[in-house]
Amino acid sequence: MRSEGTTVYWVDLDAWRLLRVPGEGSTTGPYDGVWVPLVSVERLAVGERPRYLTDPDGGVRDYRWWIQRRVTSLEPVDRESLPDGGAS
Repeated sequence: MRSEGTTVYWVDLDAWRLLRVPGEGSTTGPYDGVWVPLVSVERLAVGERPRYLTDPDGGVRDYRWWIQRRVTSLEPVDRESLPDGGAS
């Protein structure tokens, strides 16, 4: 998923996980570059600012949220094309 910024968000709704890959000049967070369990996502559409609720420590219920910049495009990919992204 592409946004108005340089960060790319990979959302795997089959496995309910999120991978945030910051681009040049983007704000960074502690779980960037790693697949994290996705608890919920709101407003996942072009023109919207999705809000993600994640459980990065998996089952600890120490939820974290992130609001993405406005979505400019949604690009479906095959499962084989998903990046590794470290732990899942």
